[in-house]
Amino acid sequence: MSCSDVNETTPNSAYQLNTRTLLSYLSSNATANKEFYNTTVAGKNHSDTVYGMYMCKGDVPAHLCS
Repeated sequence: MSCSDVNETTPNSAYQLNTRTLLSYLSSNATANKEFYNTTVAGKNHSDTVYGMYMCKGDVPAHLCS
């Protein structure tokens, strides 16, 4: 598997919509899962699938991670 060298996406493409959905999932789960959260938004095509995670370091106050 390799990443594409293309740095732009088509507006409202499946990849772009999946990326927006992923960011929404990450931000909405930040308060319930303060230390770590990961998720995947699968696309119809493998190239439209996006992965995301966040991790709050132990030395960072919890209120800054939510």
